[in-house]
Amino acid sequence: MRHRINVCILLFLFITVILLLTPTCPVIEESVPISQPSNIVILINNRVPKCASYFTRTIVKRLSVATHAFASENSENHYECRLDTKKQEELRNELLEKAQNAHQHQFIYTRHFHFVNFRPEPGVNFHYINHIRDPIDQIVSGYYYNRYICMITSPTKTCTYYPPSIYNLTLDECISNGDPARCLTKTYGSPEYLVYFCGQSPLCSNINLEQTSQAALTMAKTNIERYYTHIGLVEYLKNSYEILEHLQPSMFKGLVHMYQQMKNTNRTTSTPKWYRHQPSTKTRDILKQLLAPEYELYEFVRERFMRQYSDIFQRPPTHSK
Repeated sequence: MRHRINVCILLFLFITVILLLTPTCPVIEESVPISQPSNIVILINNRVPKCASYFTRTIVKRLSVATHAFASENSENHYECRLDTKKQEELRNELLEKAQNAHQHQFIYTRHFHFVNFRPEPGVNFHYINHIRDPIDQIVSGYYYNRYICMITSPTKTCTYYPPSIYNLTLDECISNGDPARCLTKTYGSPEYLVYFCGQSPLCSNINLEQTSQAALTMAKTNIERYYTHIGLVEYLKNSYEILEHLQPSMFKGLVHMYQQMKNTNRTTSTPKWYRHQPSTKTRDILKQLLAPEYELYEFVRERFMRQYSDIFQRPPTHSK
């Protein structure tokens, strides 16, 4: 009798050990809770000013409405580009919440702001996209666009955002009088775009300082390689949209077709030719020196774009007219 009891005890212990060591199958829920996101795509376009960013956000929004394949939000916060740690976390949580409720859990957020390396979230993919153009062309466009908008939006037709000493200067006059580097600041209405890719680090806040420009450039390149799925070129806008449609067809199918329909429409963010003044050769030479980090970044992105397009389509891109 005692022998039988011992055998039963040993058998019970053996079965218990086997059950403890055997992995259990996860419980399959009928739906994934919002608190446990799965396969969520958040695409962030931290749009660089005067690089076809308004046009891009417009056609992306229209595509979203037409296909219902993804949700899209265009932020009207145009001036808060630098975010402290608290605001970065608030923006991250806002993006997560909206993406979890979006069509197919695919969400595009468009806003003027400097790159933020968002804290990872299981089951969520944060990706960046953007567009850039020749740095001097971008500076000239921004310089006169900001003054033109200031003029037409002021009831008195007198710009109140800039003091007269700044507002009435052509870019040639700004460059030739005083420190030319000041003309490439937000104060004068034409900030360069390296900061959009460098990010929120303190060294990105004043890249005109020689000792920080190279470090900022290195950081911008690193961020691009790690976090940007695609950076298009305004000079090759159609080809840029072709790449986006190829890389993310579940979101961007039909983007190129929509571009063809809209490419000749009036651009509400364009500055009239009569208001723009093309810079002199001397001004362009000075700008070329001041924008050396931007040109190195531009060539870096351009080479990446050309390689990406050729690898995908087995042909060179075509310059937009």
